[in-house]
Amino acid sequence: RWAAPAANGRSGGKSKASSKASAKVAKASSTGGGRASLPNPPSVIDGPLQRFLVFEAPNDANLTLYIDELKKHDCRHLVRACDPTYSEEPLLQSGIAVHEFTFADGTAPPDAVVNEWLKLLRNVASEEAAAAAAAA
Repeated sequence: RWAAPAANGRSGGKSKASSKASAKVAKASSTGGGRASLPNPPSVIDGPLQRFLVFEAPNDANLTLYIDELKKHDCRHLVRACDPTYSEEPLLQSGIAVHEFTFADGTAPPDAVVNEWLKLLRNVASEEAAAAAAAA
């Protein structure tokens, strides 16, 4: 299961509007004004073997909201396709591995990134198959 934070479904930075929305969410959660939610929910893509979540790039102020959402979807791997805007340590502490597959916004990923992505997909599928066989 995967998550790839990206701006507007692509890699890259955040827009001014999403930065303002993130600030509102961070403020709501810090003031105790009810349970805050993500300013923009993830796009969910269900594949035959895996589920993919596409997010806007979080920041340190709202990262806990993203971690909560990732946990709801049993996400164990996060692929960062944009420049880092948040610390990976809280993700690692939550049991979510972080993979850096960054490439320029508005461009196709280079072959090296595509190959690493496919390798990661194969590795996770193999791990999940082995875990399922061990449980049977």
